[in-house]
Amino acid sequence: MFRSVRHMIYDLIEWRSQILSGTLPQDELKELKKKVTAKIDYGNRLVYLKGDFMLNLSDLIPKPQAWRNLK
Repeated sequence: MFRSVRHMIYDLIEWRSQILSGTLPQDELKELKKKVTAKIDYGNRLVYLKGDFMLNLSDLIPKPQAWRNLK
């Protein structure tokens, strides 16, 4: 489980960099936000179901308010 969570975190860190760069076209940014949300939801379910530790993967990405500022 640790490896799968670690891989998810690496993906989220990469995607966060892309979002914050401000270089993505609007359509790609929208799709990436959906992808990030799906990955966070999946990761939170995985961690919750295993019960090994509590971690909220959404802490790794900017909050929705920050997304609005990227426009």
